[in-house]
Amino acid sequence: KGFFRRSIKKRLYYTCRVAGCCPISKRYRNSCHYCSLPSV
Repeated sequence: KGFFRRSIKKRLYYTCRVAGCCPISKRYRNSCHYCSLPSV
């Protein structure tokens, strides 16, 4: 919850190194912030 709240509050913008197609699973969810944060 904290990651999403901080991202929205601070208006942080992330970029993806793999063109936005990173797997979002329990194991890899912290590897790419761009892909794990839904576009708001």
